[in-house]
Amino acid sequence: MKSLNNTAKPILPPIAQFSVADRDAFLEQLKEDFSTHEYMTENGKIKVFKTSINPEVEKMLSRVEFIKYFEKERPIATLKSVQSFKGKEQLRVEYAKDIPLLLKCQLTTIFVSAHSGNYKMGIELQAFKDSFLELSKEEQYTLYEFSLINQCYTSEQAQAYVAALIKFQKLFAIRMSSASIRKQLSNRASNRRRSKERCVELVETLLKIHSRILVVRVDLGLIRDPAKLQQLAISTDFAQAEHDSEFMQESFIRFYDASKHNQLKQALGYILRIEHTPTKGFHGHLYYFFNANDHREDITWGNILLRNGGLLQTILGLLLSAI
Repeated sequence: MKSLNNTAKPILPPIAQFSVADRDAFLEQLKEDFSTHEYMTENGKIKVFKTSINPEVEKMLSRVEFIKYFEKERPIATLKSVQSFKGKEQLRVEYAKDIPLLLKCQLTTIFVSAHSGNYKMGIELQAFKDSFLELSKEEQYTLYEFSLINQCYTSEQAQAYVAALIKFQKLFAIRMSSASIRKQLSNRASNRRRSKERCVELVETLLKIHSRILVVRVDLGLIRDPAKLQQLAISTDFAQAEHDSEFMQESFIRFYDASKHNQLKQALGYILRIEHTPTKGFHGHLYYFFNANDHREDITWGNILLRNGGLLQTILGLLLSAI
């Protein structure tokens, strides 16, 4: 984001932070993105269909969901004595009550290896992997084997599984509380918070200077074959997009340089957000801010376009063709 006016710098309250709700919503959005695909019919209409998520992506998302439960100071699982159908005492695995039922069903599967090695893991996922590797080979196999035997396990297998699971939980908690990991997490949170704060600061600054502002959103992306994007989404190379990322950033730099010599030079500031989804690849959303008092005709035209969806689609089509 960039402000083209430095005459006011309001002090922001500490509200621009990412909450747990943001994180959970982001995970749900990722699941939606990686399971939703589009295709074009013969008559040019876009159809959307759902499919299963790439196993590797699904495994990573499940591990991320479980991280907050592994960090809590209570045993993630315990043993409970029950009567078997033959009247014998048998030990059963009982997971912590704060874990949602749907996640409990997935817990045994998160230790099954699903890493192609074609990408760099985030802080938590790397800590998860490193903690697992600290276990003995026997303990690793115990966690892996339990996902295969499902509910048909013996008391001995239950004891071994819970012991290995709790040991992993302790190793993971120790690793996540280490000075090195805490510093990495702090730096990441600071960077995210700073970006969000700067966006809020830009908008509040402009509203302090101008009575009204006009916001124009511009969506830009790379022209990619949808079939190729879908193929990449289900392959082990789904995360290999460094070239696209660099190209997009270079393209936006050229776009910004060009905006100094066209109508966009009247902008008071802008916010840029670059995203990536399996069906669209890398794409960006630009929000330009103008002095609405100088662009009343633009606002009038905007209202007309909103009331006439067909006209809006026609104009957007012409703009895209021109680009």
